Amino acid sequence: MHNMVIRFLTTFMIMALISTCSKDRSIVDQSPQNNSGKYINGNYQSQTVVDHEGYHALASVQIVQNCIAVADWQIYDNNSKRFFDETYEEVYKGIPLYQQQCRDNMAGMVTFGPRLIETQDLNAVDNITGATWCYKKFKEVMEITLKDAYRDTTGHKEK
Repeated sequence: MHNMVIRFLTTFMIMALISTCSKDRSIVDQSPQNNSGKYINGNYQSQTVVDHEGYHALASVQIVQNCIAVADWQIYDNNSKRFFDETYEEVYKGIPLYQQQCRDNMAGMVTFGPRLIETQDLNAVDNITGATWCYKKFKEVMEITLKDAYRDTTGHKEK
């Protein structure tokens, strides 16, 4: 059920993005030469280094019409050999405080990608109370990923 809601929201955000990015254009130009957005069309993937606790984040971003159309990301726990998801609190069975932290982080985690698509600006994606840990992971991995997709004001890829 939760995954179905996420898929629906992602689809909705992509449709809204296409509508927003193509406003006032009779023909949508999807070529890299289109300077209407701040990103270069394409698919971009990256990951962070494993941190001192054994976690790293992975991201996949798709740029369409020079706008962020898809922003997927995950956190992987190298110690437990599993992704951080809605069932991750099982790792902390019997520790209610940590289980609640997992729930709080998950509540924030599912909002960050759609918010990035909506705003087209990583700095406009706000933290969610109680989700600071995953927010920092999101910002870190998206900064790496979007750096490859970023177009400077002259229309050239950032070096």
